[in-house]
Amino acid sequence: MKKIAEILLIFFLVTACAQDVLIRNLPPALNGYLAYGGNNSHNFYFPIAVSDSITLKWETGTYGSYNNSSIVAYDKYVLVHDLAGRITCLDLYNGKEIGTTIYEGEINAAPVLYRGRMFFIVNNREEKYSTAYYFDLNDGKIISQSQIPGSFNSQILKNEDGFFAISYQGVIYKFNLAGLVEWKYDTGVKVISNPALAGNKLIYASMTGELSCIDIQTRKKIYAVKTAAGFSGGITLADSSGFIGDEKGNLFCFNISNGEINWTYDTGAEIKNQPVCNGENVIVSNLGGEMTSLDIRTGKLIWKTTLSGVAYATPLLFTNLVVQPNMDSYLYLLNSSNGAILKRIKTRGRMKLSPVYFNGMMILGYDKGNIGAFEVREVK
Repeated sequence: MKKIAEILLIFFLVTACAQDVLIRNLPPALNGYLAYGGNNSHNFYFPIAVSDSITLKWETGTYGSYNNSSIVAYDKYVLVHDLAGRITCLDLYNGKEIGTTIYEGEINAAPVLYRGRMFFIVNNREEKYSTAYYFDLNDGKIISQSQIPGSFNSQILKNEDGFFAISYQGVIYKFNLAGLVEWKYDTGVKVISNPALAGNKLIYASMTGELSCIDIQTRKKIYAVKTAAGFSGGITLADSSGFIGDEKGNLFCFNISNGEINWTYDTGAEIKNQPVCNGENVIVSNLGGEMTSLDIRTGKLIWKTTLSGVAYATPLLFTNLVVQPNMDSYLYLLNSSNGAILKRIKTRGRMKLSPVYFNGMMILGYDKGNIGAFEVREVK
């Protein structure tokens, strides 16, 4: 009994300490990488040319494992969420831990940052509900929290009015800027795919193969298009088109306004991540380890390259370079024009977090809670 009491006391003390301030004296209006994919289009594209001589700056361990998500960043800070219910704050330039918060459950979706605050959802362990938290980064205090039925696997969206999240059970929740539920909409389908937001159009894809859109102002369905297979990857938007891959490996290009399918291309294996676009081409990787580049207008094949492992995380696209983390513990650097593999960089584990470029650094995550930051040099 004494031993059990000691363990419980240690757990209490660790949990209490973990709720300390994450970031002190943080200005409220800084630019940053504030959400998964950087914005509601979820396009991991940066319109700059970079050298393929990237250099590992630092590596550090956090706690739990990761899913196909990404870090968020603010000023000189990196915020990492994991499947052990933690959000860890690291220094962007040296990897030093600034602080951490711990919750009893899983955090599947990246937090969304807004004016020095952080909105996120915890899938509570052994419960039939989740908890949405609105957290003040300056003083480490929870501003508000709401219990919501179901679990949340897809990424959170934000506009000027609040936050949007869709549960596995297919219910869309709108949270106001105080972090509280304002309304909900039951889609009637199950969803694990990442939705996207274009103006008042919230676009989502179901596990049974429906591609749908609702108007977030009127809460009316705009369209629903049935395809052949279910969706577990994410929707990427570029101009007037949207892109998503399905469980059979088909990549769909669709019209954002009406859901009409512009073209379809069979990549050969299931797609669980996000396509990336540069305005002319769309590039996608699949669980067969293949990367495919297609003409964004016609769907015509530009190039196809086979990697040695499973491509689970979303690639990062620059004007001249594609960076693909892989489950074979290698980071692949490819020429974005022809798909030629320029380099393979060995890492400490299988990579699941999609890489993010921020302030000259590329941050990604491996197995067992490891985070790596590479210095990336822009070239003219």
